[in-house]
Amino acid sequence: MKMKKNKKKEVVRCAVYTRVSTENQAEKDYSSLESQKEHILNFIKSQKFEGWELFGVYEDAGFSAASLDRPELQRMLRDIRKGLIDVVLVYKIDRLTRSHKDFYYLIEFFDKYNVELVAVTQKFDTTNAMGRLLRGIMLDFAQFEREMTAERTRDKMKARAKKGLWNGGCLPLGYDYDPENKKLIINPKEAKIVKFIFETYLKEGSISKVVKALNKRGYKTKNGKDFIYTSIRHILENPIYAGKIKYSGEINQGNHEAIIDEIIFEEVQRMLNRNKKECKSIKQNKYDFLLRGLLRCGYCGSNLTTHYTVKNGDRFFYYKCTRIQHRDKTACLSKPLPGKEFDNVMVKSIGEIAQDNRLLKRILKRSNHVVLNEIEELRKEEIKFEKEIERKSEEIRKLLNLFLLDKNPPIEVREEVNKRSKEKEELEKKLEEIRLKIRRRESTVIDFEIIKKGFEGFYKVYPSLEPKERQTLARLFMKEVKIFNDKVDVEFLEFPELAHQDPVQILKEPSIRGGESYSIDR
Repeated sequence: MKMKKNKKKEVVRCAVYTRVSTENQAEKDYSSLESQKEHILNFIKSQKFEGWELFGVYEDAGFSAASLDRPELQRMLRDIRKGLIDVVLVYKIDRLTRSHKDFYYLIEFFDKYNVELVAVTQKFDTTNAMGRLLRGIMLDFAQFEREMTAERTRDKMKARAKKGLWNGGCLPLGYDYDPENKKLIINPKEAKIVKFIFETYLKEGSISKVVKALNKRGYKTKNGKDFIYTSIRHILENPIYAGKIKYSGEINQGNHEAIIDEIIFEEVQRMLNRNKKECKSIKQNKYDFLLRGLLRCGYCGSNLTTHYTVKNGDRFFYYKCTRIQHRDKTACLSKPLPGKEFDNVMVKSIGEIAQDNRLLKRILKRSNHVVLNEIEELRKEEIKFEKEIERKSEEIRKLLNLFLLDKNPPIEVREEVNKRSKEKEELEKKLEEIRLKIRRRESTVIDFEIIKKGFEGFYKVYPSLEPKERQTLARLFMKEVKIFNDKVDVEFLEFPELAHQDPVQILKEPSIRGGESYSIDR
């Protein structure tokens, strides 16, 4: 794997991670965070000719390596997800983690984001061939360990199912769990609801009608919520109600009492299968909805899901509020939205945005707002520290003048000079950290030409993409689309840097910062 470099500055951005736990404070090799950091910074300086540059220091003081739940480690992982770091440097591997499982996780995480790991006092460096070979072996062992654990778990659960034992999870409606006898026991009150569900479906032949009947009577799920389409279907298909245990496609006789007679259960399964054939799943639909997963109902806040109907032999594709789908038409004010037509309108609208400089500037202002405010606050801190350093320098100059006037100044004067000098050094370190933060924030500020080229890039590249690529590209620009019956509100993400590279190449790097809203009349 080649070292990924920041294209603008041609540098390798280095993150320094240090950690000290209370039980390790007395260890000589790394008795403090400062000694770890000093060793690592010296190592970075030795690699300066390779373009290595300090990006940031992440220090966890008083945190055990037994887990990854450490504030500075988590902050570093967030920065890695944002693509801000190329190399992570630690004093020793055990400063990062002492857990084999966590170490394998971190190695895979670093590999996913093209980040190298270096332990400066150990022979572990994934920036060279030997280190990459070692990492590959470790990843293979991690995969092997996961597969073995999963296989053992599956075998154990399969053996339990053959004995008729429930394998755990969410308790099914109609049953409670007896921990003493380790078996399911009937909950009489809930069992009446289960029987009503099966009887109503046999009578009506429609899950939607069952949902409506249940909610009309005020029946609730085990969690106290209204019933929806998917929860009823799961109950109707679950053999546990016929006294069976299903695991990995196999059905075995359970050691619990049945709520539904086996003959009734089998008849319900035949009805469900007939209805499946008459109403094919949307997964068999050949049309790929562009905005799948992005649409939200402006009235009830539910997601919009994809559907189709057949009229006169032709299929009509549309988006529909899931609240209506799971309940009935009276559950929400939202109306179905034509799929193909709406997708085309959204693509056309994004193309029009590229021509509207005023709107683009609004989006740009919103995208940069948070970062610019952070930079402004950091600038204030920078000025404050500059003034404080100047004040310390003046104090030192005055004390040094005493040396010129008195060849043998009191020892107290020398101590004060040393004290002020150390205070000045600490202030200068903090000032450099603030300036480093400012440079990092400034690198994320987007200018008008970049955002304009990006929207233009979307419109130009869209026709040449495959359906799945189109969906991915749409998610680079849009965070959420709220649908009303008379208008559409679009919330855009932070603008992805399509201006810097081929738009197709950025499909794997979605943006993360919130952005501007844009309204379209329907």
